Amino acid sequence: MQQGDEISPTLNLAMDDSTASLIILSINYANSSWCLDELALLCDLRSSLKRPMIHILYGVNPSDVRKRESFLTRRR
Repeated sequence: MQQGDEISPTLNLAMDDSTASLIILSINYANSSWCLDELALLCDLRSSLKRPMIHILYGVNPSDVRKRESFLTRRR
């Protein structure tokens, strides 16, 4: 990114151009619509382009995020 670039379009291009995704889910990840939209985009890229996705749960109970993929695909 260059100084003055808009974050959203530049970030979306970077995610689209990446070969893998490293997702860090913190305890408040669901409080941000921005974060949920990014996560949904990464899930779409994972399924359409067969990209590896690694999840790291930081202070989050794994049972809180299990089987949420259907929610993410409905959100887009």
